[in-house]
Amino acid sequence: PRTHVRGELLEITMKSRVRNFFRSFDGLLSCIFLCILTLLLFIEVVSRYVFHHSSALNSEIAGQCFIWFIYLSISYVTGQKNHIVVDIAPMIFPKSWLKVIDVISNVIFLSFSAIMTVYGTMLVLSTMEYRFTLTISGISMGIVYSIIPIAFGIMTVRLLLFTYDSIRAVLNPSGGEGEERCSRLTLRP
Repeated sequence: PRTHVRGELLEITMKSRVRNFFRSFDGLLSCIFLCILTLLLFIEVVSRYVFHHSSALNSEIAGQCFIWFIYLSISYVTGQKNHIVVDIAPMIFPKSWLKVIDVISNVIFLSFSAIMTVYGTMLVLSTMEYRFTLTISGISMGIVYSIIPIAFGIMTVRLLLFTYDSIRAVLNPSGGEGEERCSRLTLRP
């Protein structure tokens, strides 16, 4: 029986580690791109002001790292529920409506994210088909643009989960789940 408890504890620990990894891997990737961007810009500044030489390749890759950093950061912040919001719903609507408004705002944000995922995928496929590349490095624009469906796809999955939790909070008003979320209810742009 004791090993069963240890095995169960190990399984719970592994599940929580995997869950935490997937909860924050875009944040980790975002940090990696920020570090690469900082390093590339540092090298660019030193080479420009010390050696009087500028590298266009360095600047091009830094620009692409910046784009990936931004989209991954948006995805991460959305997953952490720390994105920019408008805190007007609690001031306008009665407290009893906040859970329903939370569901509506989640569905609107989810719809936007799903549309961006679909059209981002279409953009990537069309750039791959016509073989658009970056001028200096020759990297396919499909790779550059692939961050759009990746980031919005991650956001879509997370928003599906948030919407599910919001609907459960509406359908089960006596349960404590969703109370914390709806007490900080916000409408998203």
